[in-house]
Amino acid sequence: MHSFVRILALAVFAAAGWPSGAGAAYQMMALIASDGAVPLTCSRGECAAEFSSFCLQPYRASPPRGAQYYVIGGEGVTIVGTTADGRTLSMAPTDGLRITALRGHNAVRISVPVATLRTLGLVAVAIEVGEGVSLVPEPIVGDPDPQTEADIAIATGPFRALGSRIVDHDSDAMVAARLTNNFVNALPERGRVSPDVRDGLWNDVIRAQSRPAMTPGTEEAMRRGFEHCRATSAGGSFITMRQCLGSMHDRFMGGPNNEFWDRLRLGS
Repeated sequence: MHSFVRILALAVFAAAGWPSGAGAAYQMMALIASDGAVPLTCSRGECAAEFSSFCLQPYRASPPRGAQYYVIGGEGVTIVGTTADGRTLSMAPTDGLRITALRGHNAVRISVPVATLRTLGLVAVAIEVGEGVSLVPEPIVGDPDPQTEADIAIATGPFRALGSRIVDHDSDAMVAARLTNNFVNALPERGRVSPDVRDGLWNDVIRAQSRPAMTPGTEEAMRRGFEHCRATSAGGSFITMRQCLGSMHDRFMGGPNNEFWDRLRLGS
């Protein structure tokens, strides 16, 4: 397997260069498993939440905010809905499911229209992401360098498998990223929150769930980052608590993603 990835990586980098030119299709990404269903928050006609992701093609351009993607491979994405009488329904994604890039390759937004909930008879909805899922950018008309079938097969096959070993299974970084993502999703997408909500967020998120143990260093890094964001937003900065925590999440994702890129360069 290692030698196969090496041959593919060297061939891809030799053909594509580093990075590709402007106007080419955006990079494919990997979607991190959610470790359970993530509730979506409904506002302005949409129910949405953020999810962790990483880059599978460093030789292509990182996506801008709003770039649209679709799911391929792995265990897929499941909609988990709650009916008015309290029943829980699990279903495949509907046509209304929308996945867009948020902060480059570090995070995506998954949303479902409120109208879809009404059509399905749901009062609440959550999204569960399985293992090994990849994201492919929606094709753009007139793209001078689109993602080919071969590109997709390589990125979502051997490259995704390598990323799974290096990034998805970096337990320390992924626990930190998931928990920080929970912080983010506990806050509104727009506007600011009251001091009580902001100050109590750590206890609300950390104590409300069981979680795998992190190393003391990583947990301390999380706490320092959270306190920095809490103090920054309380001090009247133009950066909201959610935006600051998003940056904190991206730093946790950055280390394993960079290691994955390095391994791709080496073809290992």
